[in-house]
Amino acid sequence: MNPSKASAILTAWACVGLASLPAIAQRGAPHEYAHEAVREQMREQMGDRAVNQQGLRTLPLSMIAERAEQQFGIEPESVSGPPEARRRFYDNLNYRLPGKQLTLATLLDRQHFQPDLQDIDATWRQRSGQPSLEFPGESARLEHWFGLHQQETVMLVGHLVGADFVLTDAHGKERSRLPLAQIKAAAERHGSVFVPIGCKSAQAGAALGYTHNIDAAKVSALLRALDLQPTLGSLVRAMQSIGHLKIDAVSAASIVLTQAPSDPLAGNDTGELEIQVDLPAAPVAASPATAAAPDTALFHAMLFSIALTLLLWRSQNFFDQLPHSPFLLAKRSRSPYVGMAQHVSRIAEWARKGMLALSALLVLAFIIVINR
Repeated sequence: MNPSKASAILTAWACVGLASLPAIAQRGAPHEYAHEAVREQMREQMGDRAVNQQGLRTLPLSMIAERAEQQFGIEPESVSGPPEARRRFYDNLNYRLPGKQLTLATLLDRQHFQPDLQDIDATWRQRSGQPSLEFPGESARLEHWFGLHQQETVMLVGHLVGADFVLTDAHGKERSRLPLAQIKAAAERHGSVFVPIGCKSAQAGAALGYTHNIDAAKVSALLRALDLQPTLGSLVRAMQSIGHLKIDAVSAASIVLTQAPSDPLAGNDTGELEIQVDLPAAPVAASPATAAAPDTALFHAMLFSIALTLLLWRSQNFFDQLPHSPFLLAKRSRSPYVGMAQHVSRIAEWARKGMLALSALLVLAFIIVINR
């Protein structure tokens, strides 16, 4: 390839990468671009008074609630608790819940609820590729079960009576009773999030609870609406799709969150992103400083690859011109130097072509990622 053409192509690639920065900012990575982009957008909408040097924490709670309603469909009146607890809940909506994939478990009699369980399991297999798990019906087995599912988000479907999950036999006779609070405590000891799904779970004390009865058809509809690796906000949105949800902001503050948010509206006084949750002692949550966004890593790799390609191109050009330089022309015996220069030039050419292909792949991957 002609060196001038190669330079023009690489320059165009670099421009494409730089032109994509606004899209990165909207997605929340790199964070410094995203935070400033949101500041500018909010200045246009509300003026400098609302967006000051202390970051975005000074926004009125009503404005944050309105934005959560627009993004996740969360009605402000469905969120209960003191103002600071509600602010923390809204701030945490874009944080991811733990686990590579949401875990579904059921606590229902296999014989009595066989058709419902088959429907739920089939829906979940189609949605996630994994079967639903059978949850233990005895308190003594909770620690062992959650020990096998540490730092996961466990959604439990069962029959709620008052504040307890009740397991009945085929004749409707009670076999065992598990308090919701006991299951929640066991999950937290293992760094997991427990999401109860049952009739009137709000009355049972669930942080995210239904105010009405739900059936197997609604549970299947919920499973189809779920993200497999949900954020707190996407989980609430999916749960709301099958019925009215009551959110206890104080209880929701204990939900374990593991990854920096994709939405830069959650910030502290320094303008940096933070996690505001009560974590159990066992797991260690990733901080915003260490949780690198995939877009950022790909963007840096693309720029490095382009820069290295340009460097190899310049090196090849240098060694191509070296035999005709005054330095070698002045030497009587210049054959060894000429051969060495030509050999190095060929190596640089091969390396440049390889990096050129790699750069093209990285640019293509980057464009696909930021536009998905």
